[in-house]
Amino acid sequence: MISKIIRNYVAKMVAGRSDDGIMITLRNPQKVEFQTAMMQDLLMRRGIDPMAIQSEDQLKMIINQIKAMEKAEDAAQSG
Repeated sequence: MISKIIRNYVAKMVAGRSDDGIMITLRNPQKVEFQTAMMQDLLMRRGIDPMAIQSEDQLKMIINQIKAMEKAEDAAQSG
């Protein structure tokens, strides 16, 4: 089952926004599904249950934490 919060977040990221804040029409819904599946896979590999996410703000916070962890891991490997 796909988390609606994750799917909506990914749809916004894929669609983008024009300067006036109007959503740009999605051209490829399969891209949204693929990116959603990838996001859920990333969360699960990091030990996070995608279905436990309650809000888009919570999802953004988790994504930022994952990016920070990946940056630290990359620095440790290169250093």
